[in-house]
Amino acid sequence: MSRVIDDEFSFYCDTRNYTLVHKQPRKRAEKHFFSNPRAMFRFISELKLKGFITRGKVSFADTKNVPSIESVLNSAGEQLMDWVLSLHKDSDKK
Repeated sequence: MSRVIDDEFSFYCDTRNYTLVHKQPRKRAEKHFFSNPRAMFRFISELKLKGFITRGKVSFADTKNVPSIESVLNSAGEQLMDWVLSLHKDSDKK
């Protein structure tokens, strides 16, 4: 069963692989295969960071009160990884 992460990404797991489906607007869906969820989330966060920087949505502030975009993406990736692992454990119970 495929789980939706956002409008671009969805994933599903089988016994050996985590499969990430990346669907960009007006393009074909691309499938990426990962052996563990950490590698999948590293890929997603790097792809999102690259997209933010190229679109100019990231401003590099000099203040120390603002967290870096990398730390925000890492914390979001950790939360997303916890969610995926809980879904994977729930599917193993059935």
